[in-house]
Amino acid sequence: WVCALLALTYDGSARGGVRITTIVVMVFVLVGSFSQVSGAAAPGEFLDAALRIALGVPVVVLLFLPETTAWFDRAK
Repeated sequence: WVCALLALTYDGSARGGVRITTIVVMVFVLVGSFSQVSGAAAPGEFLDAALRIALGVPVVVLLFLPETTAWFDRAK
């Protein structure tokens, strides 16, 4: 959510940086979640990691769409 708020407030070239930062952060979250899924000891841990993966993958994919890049590169 912090990255989304920053994307709305920054001007110019910093907006693209917010997009790249969000992608990097989400990749780190996904990598950690994949290792959590494989080592889950309880069903709650597995569900938490699975939800992070299920919600994180679409975010990363959507951030690579041309429409998203155009939104971050638009004039304010």
